Amino acid sequence: MPRRVKTRTPFAQRLVNIRSAKGLTQMELARMTRLSPRVIALYETHILQPNMAVVVRLAKVLQVSSDDLLGHRAAVNQKTVSPKVIKRAKLIDHLSPTHKKAILDLIDSYHHKRASRKNGVG
Repeated sequence: MPRRVKTRTPFAQRLVNIRSAKGLTQMELARMTRLSPRVIALYETHILQPNMAVVVRLAKVLQVSSDDLLGHRAAVNQKTVSPKVIKRAKLIDHLSPTHKKAILDLIDSYHHKRASRKNGVG
C-alpha cells in the first residue's frame, strides 16, 4: 500500500513560513497562543483547520493580520528579519534599562558610522 504524502495547504504553509520567519518553534508558538504543541503541528500539516477565533489569536501572536495568515494578501516583510536577530532582540529586551540602552547606543553608533562612510563623510 502506498504511503500517504502529507501536502500542506496554503494556510498551513503560511503558518510554517511566518512562524519560522519570526524565529519561533512550534512549542513556543503553542505556549504563546495557549494551544497545545500537537494542535500547532496539526494546523501546520493540514490535518486540522483552526476556527476564526484561533486564526485571530495566531495572527496577533505572530504580529501579522488575519488576512496575511489566511492568504488574502501577502504578508509584508515577513522574511526581512532573521530568526537569529529576533532571538538576540529578545535577549536584549530582558536586560536592565541601562544595559539595554548601552547596546542600542552601540548599534546606533555603528549604523551611523557605516552610513557616514557610505555617503562619503568621515
